[in-house]
Amino acid sequence: MAKTLNERIAETQEKISQYENQVKRLIQQQKQAERKARTRRLIERGALLESLIDRCETLTTEEVKAVLTAAIKSGPAVDVLLPILQRQNAAVPTKAKTAQEAPILRKRNTEATKKPEALQNSGA
Repeated sequence: MAKTLNERIAETQEKISQYENQVKRLIQQQKQAERKARTRRLIERGALLESLIDRCETLTTEEVKAVLTAAIKSGPAVDVLLPILQRQNAAVPTKAKTAQEAPILRKRNTEATKKPEALQNSGA
């Protein structure tokens, strides 16, 4: 028995609705997986930080930030980070912003190392 045009339209609209709901569910699953991966990464890196700094649990968030900022701006850290960021940028073009930030780290580092020398020479 042939379906009327209105019946076929109704069935097609229902299928569209089902597919739209399926897309919404898949997007939710993807977001949940991304959140779980981020949470895991944060926990692992936090644990790594605590394993490297004695009595890290006694430091405030601001103190940990100060330690990390000083460490990242140090010459050896920049020397390690720069090739990694360049390699990542070459592998993934969408990470261009990160590679552009790397020279900024080196510039800040050289400025930071010059200031203490100037202070030492001035007798401060």
